[in-house]
Amino acid sequence: MEKIRAHIQNHDAAEIIRKTVEWHRDRLELAKKLVSVDRHTDVSVRCADGEEVILTDQQKVGFRCGASAVLDLFKDFPLKINEGDDHGH
Repeated sequence: MEKIRAHIQNHDAAEIIRKTVEWHRDRLELAKKLVSVDRHTDVSVRCADGEEVILTDQQKVGFRCGASAVLDLFKDFPLKINEGDDHGH
């Protein structure tokens, strides 16, 4: 993957990027928790209609596999912020 370096002086743009990076990190932490949940722990999901469903053991395996796939696909966020590392700032 090619790396592109940009020096952002606009505080609002930098803050949006920072918040997006934090959001991504938090979602990855949640996915890690889902993958590592003990197989004997009850797992429930809330459906679009608001109904809460407790997953069967077989469904939990699929759920953990899905969370694991999410981790694999999205573990590396495409942006990285290095605070004041160059340009004399």
